[in-house]
Amino acid sequence: KADVVEDTLDRVSSPIGTAIIVLASLQLAALLLSCNMIRRVPTVTDIEDDDEDKTLDFISPFAKEPDAFDWCWCFIFPAEADNPATKHAEEGEEHVTEDDHMYSMAAIVNRLEKAGLETCLFRSNDVDDKAGHRKVYCKIRAARARLEIEADRINYKLRLDPHVLRARDLHVNQRRELPGVRAVHGDKMTVTITDTNNESRRNPYHYIYGGYETSFPDDSIYRKDRFTRSKFRDVDVVRLVTSIIESPKDLVPPGAGLALDKLQHKKYLIDAFPIHRPRYLRMLTRRWYRWCHISPWTQPLSDVRQYFGEKIALYFAW
Repeated sequence: KADVVEDTLDRVSSPIGTAIIVLASLQLAALLLSCNMIRRVPTVTDIEDDDEDKTLDFISPFAKEPDAFDWCWCFIFPAEADNPATKHAEEGEEHVTEDDHMYSMAAIVNRLEKAGLETCLFRSNDVDDKAGHRKVYCKIRAARARLEIEADRINYKLRLDPHVLRARDLHVNQRRELPGVRAVHGDKMTVTITDTNNESRRNPYHYIYGGYETSFPDDSIYRKDRFTRSKFRDVDVVRLVTSIIESPKDLVPPGAGLALDKLQHKKYLIDAFPIHRPRYLRMLTRRWYRWCHISPWTQPLSDVRQYFGEKIALYFAW
């Protein structure tokens, strides 16, 4: 095994091996940025929140909420005539199942809205068959307050701001060094975090995470994302909305209690996927997909992590 590893490393360290790694990394980056990793259906007309696309057949248009994040999830329902619940109803009352009542399009949207999510439904511009049937798209998003409640419920970890963390640590320790305070709180004496032996190249206040709490008086301690200008990264928003969609209905506030795999298997949903953020994707594309990279180690891994999450970023880092 040692010989195989050594031989592999020799090949990778050669100019040809390095060139292969560069080309492979660029190709996979291109695939990610062309939406093959987080899918986007090409037949959907991209709609910004302030667009007024008259070609869309809106079922339930949505009033713009200033405190809501962008649309981050999309459900694709079959056309009304192709929906299993509709077909069973046309065949007769005896063919209607319990699932038809629970997972009709109206029931699913009602669950989403009861869970505190916001929806916008419209029909596809593309006709699916000769009968003129068109799929129904449901875009989903959540207000900031709803995401905060969900993050608190599941103890979602957020990265802390190193500058604020250091300032608060220094403030507490400097106060405890005062003679009067030291006499009263001697058992709670602490010191600032330092690396006395200089063994680490990282700042001791960097890369520290803490569970989000709505009861915390000041959320400035959480690091702000450079894309969203919020404590929640784009990937955090997707994860939290996913948690709301899948969490049980008996919570307070309730989740939607939807099993997406089951809904797709039983044909109540055609597909369900996170939606790309065009503006952020363009920013990432400009920084990432460049032919002038001289090595795979110059990739913007931090930005990849912010947008695609840790698993994808770790792959490229490795």
